[in-house]
Amino acid sequence: MDMPRWTDWASCKDPNFDPNWWWPEKTDDPMSKVAVAICRSCKVRDLCLDYAIAHHEVHGIWGGLRPDSRAAIVASRRRRAG
Repeated sequence: MDMPRWTDWASCKDPNFDPNWWWPEKTDDPMSKVAVAICRSCKVRDLCLDYAIAHHEVHGIWGGLRPDSRAAIVASRRRRAG
């Protein structure tokens, strides 16, 4: 899959960070908390979150949010759209 150009500037691309932090096997993985914290200061966080929601990403941390938080955003948007 070709990723959008903005991913080149994502904080998670830093070679000092383990990519697995963004793909935890368990929701309570302590390193996922590190990933979420890194996302908070990422300059492309909003684009990342928008991408994940638009592409129905159900795994991993995108835009600083875990799948359950993204699902809540989608549900909220659906309720508002009526």
